[in-house]
Amino acid sequence: MTPLASLAPLAPPSPRTTSSPAAPAEAAQDIFRTAQALADNAVPGLADLAAVEVSELALHGDTAPPGPWDIHAAFRRAAFRSVPLKAGGAAYMVGEVSRLPSKTPYLKSVRDLRPRVVRELSPQPHWLARDPDRARCIAETGMHSMIVLPLAVEGAVLGLVTLYRRADSPPFEAQDLRVAGDLAARAARCLDLVRRSAQEKSLGRLLQHSLLQEELPEVSAVEATHGQVSAEGSPGAWFDAVPLPSARIALVVGVAHGEGLLAAAAMGRLRAVIRALAALDMEPSELLARANAAAAEDRSSAACTPAASGEGQETGDHCLYLLYDPASRHCTVSRAGAVAIHVIATDGTVSAPDVAAHPALGSSDHLFEATEFDVPPGTTLLLSSQGPGLAEPGSQPSQLQEDPGWPGWQVSGNLLLDRLLTDDSPALLIARTQALAPDDVACLPIPHDPAAVVEARNWTRRQLAAWTLDRLDATTTLVVSELVTNAIRYSSGPVELRLIRDHMLICEVADTSSAAPHPRHPTVSDQQGRGLCIVTQLTRSVGTRYTPTGKIVWTEQPL
Repeated sequence: MTPLASLAPLAPPSPRTTSSPAAPAEAAQDIFRTAQALADNAVPGLADLAAVEVSELALHGDTAPPGPWDIHAAFRRAAFRSVPLKAGGAAYMVGEVSRLPSKTPYLKSVRDLRPRVVRELSPQPHWLARDPDRARCIAETGMHSMIVLPLAVEGAVLGLVTLYRRADSPPFEAQDLRVAGDLAARAARCLDLVRRSAQEKSLGRLLQHSLLQEELPEVSAVEATHGQVSAEGSPGAWFDAVPLPSARIALVVGVAHGEGLLAAAAMGRLRAVIRALAALDMEPSELLARANAAAAEDRSSAACTPAASGEGQETGDHCLYLLYDPASRHCTVSRAGAVAIHVIATDGTVSAPDVAAHPALGSSDHLFEATEFDVPPGTTLLLSSQGPGLAEPGSQPSQLQEDPGWPGWQVSGNLLLDRLLTDDSPALLIARTQALAPDDVACLPIPHDPAAVVEARNWTRRQLAAWTLDRLDATTTLVVSELVTNAIRYSSGPVELRLIRDHMLICEVADTSSAAPHPRHPTVSDQQGRGLCIVTQLTRSVGTRYTPTGKIVWTEQPL
């Protein structure tokens, strides 16, 4: 588990280099498995003992530049195999760092990329004195003949394989060198594929890290907000928290399709689309429908099919979008693909809202449904990609509470994150809800009568005085007058005025008309059309959001 502030792929058991991002542990394991397969193929058919060293640079997804090999560059023992020996053993254990002393066939082979055959090691040649560890091993095991082959692709050194034969076996000949060379060439190509894959994943995670927020925004709606992605998960995993008008916030978690840089790039595009749609203040269901259309168009124009994230899993982009209003303590959520939400009450009780399931984004054209529920202050909202045992469909709250890992956890600790942030759950966002104080929200139902505009202004003055915001009296009453007048003039149902005192003074007027007000640019002789222009000049921001029964026109003024 890795927090975003220190997001970095897991490194193999070796010191990290500063020139290249570290390869993930999975890639290091693949390199070690490939090296062991090489040793297993060489013993006992070709040699009595095989040792494979891998460059530290290759373990970190990099390669040495063409040219003379640095004598101080380290190798790591990646594999060892031998026939049963009466005495002695390996000069280095698997995973141990070794050096290649100068003037030895080992270093010469990696410097000029040429294999070497030493038909007779007895008596010991002078160069073995420079390598006492290997000299001891050769003496104890009775090895008398040796082949050294560099593992290289296009001039880039990845490692070194050394084959030995003991005294009861014939010395190596030219035919043995050809067979060993073919085996080493195939192994080098496999190692290079693993290295390139590790490098791409590392670069993808660097891009992922650069696109994600280092610090989530501080807003009144939530506190203790924390986002993480798994260091071993997909570089396409992401989370976001988007402040919205009227003190609301959108919490988002998702996973984009693809691998490496492609996944991180797809994540960046998906995150940009979600943020752009969130700026339009859409409901979660409509937002995901628009994002789904954009994903389908993007996939069609690319003329490619995304790779599956795993056997039996859906392809496409996964996303969960939750909108929380601290004034009403109301949540609206919609999801696409394998993502989940859990609600943890203040007493630790865990529940999973029955959110309608939809295919991943871009898979087909369909309507998205939204799920709504209320939460009291102090409730923890936990958004995550689907993980084993927690987010799988059909999980019941009672099953989660019976788990001994759950009782006594605290959101501020890491126990919950340790449980949820697994390789199969690459993204997680956790936030504790807050509610606006009752004294900070004031509502006034307004009758559908133009004469009610006067009462709306008077009520606004009284409310501002109660909040000691008298200095905003003139501008706010003018804003209220214009918005309420428009609502009564262009709608036929009830109208409601709501004032919210937060970091801003928020003014909302709700009506039953779906037609949004359109600012005009009146001429000098026009008698009407200046209202919204004046409102725009008097406030920091103004906008419209649609509701199932109509719309809400809102403004924000600095306190």
